[in-house]
Amino acid sequence: MKIEFKEMRAGPSKPMPPFEFIKLKLGSTDATFSGWNGGRERQQLLLFAAEDAEREMIERLVSLARHDNGAIAEYAATMVSKFRDLMPVCPAGAGCYYTRRPMTSHRDNAGYKWARELEAAAIVANDGDRLWFAKQVLEGIPKPASNFEIDCLCLLRDGRGAGTRLVRLRNRSGETSRGLGLAGSLILDCHAFTNTQRFSQWCLEQGNFAWRGGLPEFQQLRMAVTSTMAWRIMDVQA
Repeated sequence: MKIEFKEMRAGPSKPMPPFEFIKLKLGSTDATFSGWNGGRERQQLLLFAAEDAEREMIERLVSLARHDNGAIAEYAATMVSKFRDLMPVCPAGAGCYYTRRPMTSHRDNAGYKWARELEAAAIVANDGDRLWFAKQVLEGIPKPASNFEIDCLCLLRDGRGAGTRLVRLRNRSGETSRGLGLAGSLILDCHAFTNTQRFSQWCLEQGNFAWRGGLPEFQQLRMAVTSTMAWRIMDVQA
């Protein structure tokens, strides 16, 4: 099949940079602590990508573990281990997508009470580090949803108006998917992006790329992909 390019644009009147992969637009870690209180869980888990913000969190947790003692040092060390499991294992690698389920009194009454007491004491003592740590404890232990990240190229739209997304996968070990599309991109069709089971199978077919997220994580990933590709459209004619 011969493909002729008709149009490539990044906005209503803005040309798209040719063959430029971009990262997904996901929530900021600054927003993770909003939307719940009093032991009541927020309505929806948020999906994040382990990047520079998580490296800074690890450094801060390591410092706490070294300079504090007892339960704080132990819990900080646990969080360091969990966050490191999300990070690239080599310079060419990518961080994982992950979620955090907030600690609640319903699931862990003792832990929740300890974190709230720690938070209250930090406020009284004007201790910013301990206050930050208490909020991280309440925010929950990170849980990976993948061992890779997705880079988006564009939406490929045929003469009938049907769209196919062109993406690239990169895992923690630095392995990159090798597709036959533009700039080595993969075709992520609508069938593979319908539900979490089909998407998980599609990822494995591309190499050492594992998706372990549930339906909430998958729905957020799909929304992030479509949002990131907004106006990154390439019209083609077969």
